[in-house]
Amino acid sequence: MPSLQSIEPAGGPFTERGPFEWCLDPYKEYGNYRGRARRKEFWCFYLFHFIAFALLSLLQPLGLLLMLFSYIPMWCVSIRRMHDIDHRGWWLLFPVVNVILICLDGTRGRNHFGADPKTASEQQAAFDARQE
Repeated sequence: MPSLQSIEPAGGPFTERGPFEWCLDPYKEYGNYRGRARRKEFWCFYLFHFIAFALLSLLQPLGLLLMLFSYIPMWCVSIRRMHDIDHRGWWLLFPVVNVILICLDGTRGRNHFGADPKTASEQQAAFDARQE
């Protein structure tokens, strides 16, 4: 198991991160559907992909590669977003309902899926749980 210091930003363990770092988090957690994802992580990731796909669609092979490479992280971050509002990932199968649910604020404190990613003390617990 990697130490927490080896993957933390230089500014400290849970300092405010920029939007680009939020875009990369789902790639760092490739295939991880456990835990919770904040709205910021979800929307930055999807906004980045919307813009990148729009630009790369002009170059057909690159746009296709981005889609293929991002398919699993998109599902995983969406499932973790559902977990943040205390719903199971199966809600993603109902398009109209999940668009409404994804926009809601996450559950404060712990829920069935783990610690609240917004509070620093619970971010540490959520980080530890993801490493197991």
